[in-house]
Amino acid sequence: MISRGLREEKAIGLEKDRLFKVINEKYENIKNLQVMASSLEQDLTSAFILFFSEVVENLVTVEKLIEDLEKAKHMIELEIKEKNKRIIDLEKEVSGLRNSMTSLEEAMFTENLQADELLVFKHYWKPTNWKIINLKPFKQTKISHDE
Repeated sequence: MISRGLREEKAIGLEKDRLFKVINEKYENIKNLQVMASSLEQDLTSAFILFFSEVVENLVTVEKLIEDLEKAKHMIELEIKEKNKRIIDLEKEVSGLRNSMTSLEEAMFTENLQADELLVFKHYWKPTNWKIINLKPFKQTKISHDE
């Protein structure tokens, strides 16, 4: 019985040693996993910081581009308004020039008509006949295109 008790004690001791060995391996694995997790956390933090700074940099660049586009849009709108005003002014000037040209054409037509009338008059009447007929002074009349 003693030998049996010794064998059981020895078996229990071996089982105990095996369990302690398994527990130590598990603790060692947990410790290794904790070291790996800590290292991964540091890597992720470093990557996040690097990525975050790039994201912030890109965001600042995008905001600057948006601001520049808004300024360019405003400048283009001002330029368009200025050119539209210039077009309106030029259209008014062209209209005024057309009116002046029409007036000049009417005046030239009247002058040509009067010159033609004078030529006809001179052709049919000799200067000596004027004294005899007692003509009134030649009256100039203005004729417009509408007549």
